[in-house]
Amino acid sequence: MGRRKIEIKKINNKAYLKATFSKRRKGLFRKAAELCHMCGAEIAILTVSPGGKFYNFGHPYVDSIIARYCGDETSCTLHENHECVSHEDDDEDLEGGQEKEEGSTDDVDEDEPIHEKSHKFWWDEEEPIDPEQREMFSHSLQELRNNAVWVLNDRNRRESYVKDYMGGI
Repeated sequence: MGRRKIEIKKINNKAYLKATFSKRRKGLFRKAAELCHMCGAEIAILTVSPGGKFYNFGHPYVDSIIARYCGDETSCTLHENHECVSHEDDDEDLEGGQEKEEGSTDDVDEDEPIHEKSHKFWWDEEEPIDPEQREMFSHSLQELRNNAVWVLNDRNRRESYVKDYMGGI
């Protein structure tokens, strides 16, 4: 038969609202990732949940896209210098890296203690961190990413040397 068209209207039930937001957010981010992969688009999406949590999606990076949008070209040069990473396995990342969707509205109560939430992930922020910790964490993640890019580039360079040596076999 096909999908039914859902009437667009404000949802008043908080449990339904949270579940709908969660599912729609995941769908929106998934479609944005597909668009980036298929068309080479650079996208930044910022959303705030009904519970007040902040979620973002960005390709290649939220910060670089926002900086470019605001007219600050200098802040995104670090990220743009390392865009030579191979994207062969992006299809698996688009589907395999998605969060598990909640099946019922009982799971989405944000006031529930963390040990009762089996669907919580390590990247879901529970407590706000101070700016100094955030800066240290951001710096560590950038360093980790730069190291990963270096390793991938080194591996690709070695593979090309082997292919050249073996005559393109």
